[in-house]
Amino acid sequence: MTRTVSPTAANDFIAAYKALALSSPQISVSSRNVENCPYGDQIYNCNNCYLCFETGGSSDGTTSTTA
Repeated sequence: MTRTVSPTAANDFIAAYKALALSSPQISVSSRNVENCPYGDQIYNCNNCYLCFETGGSSDGTTSTTA
């Protein structure tokens, strides 16, 4: 069974999707060599860190910055 979609419907969908994407917050994450580190940004060489930001070489950390 093959479905066809009209170009107008496709364009409407793309426009609505773009409007939704532009109105929603986007998560920016920069991390390298991390393991089990959810919800952090700019973290490097870390493991088991939670809500850590601008951190390098940490492990088993919670809500830290510049460790």
